[in-house]
Amino acid sequence: LAGMPCPSCGMTRAVLCLFTGRFRESLQFNPMAVFWLAAGGYYLLCRQVLGRKAKGMGLLFLILCLVSLMVFLVRFYLFYPGAEPLCYHPGNLLERFLPFYRSLMESWQGFGNY
Repeated sequence: LAGMPCPSCGMTRAVLCLFTGRFRESLQFNPMAVFWLAAGGYYLLCRQVLGRKAKGMGLLFLILCLVSLMVFLVRFYLFYPGAEPLCYHPGNLLERFLPFYRSLMESWQGFGNY
């Protein structure tokens, strides 16, 4: 939509890297992937294997969302625009409908690094 990354950007690639044993790459794509997988594993273990309610999932979900947002903001501040997934995607929807959007993004410090 905006050509900019979101807090979950790189999550799919990070999970695929985890499953294929490329842990360093996984952390580079999205360092929160391992925590989201662990939370999902806990939920599945409780519900499907043990047949009981997964206690504390609401709080765990809230904490994961907040930490994911904080990690995203730090990475965005330090590395945007840079390597995948923290890069700008030209030709996005806002750029097509708002003529000034591209120039606004180009005024961002370090924009030309994507």
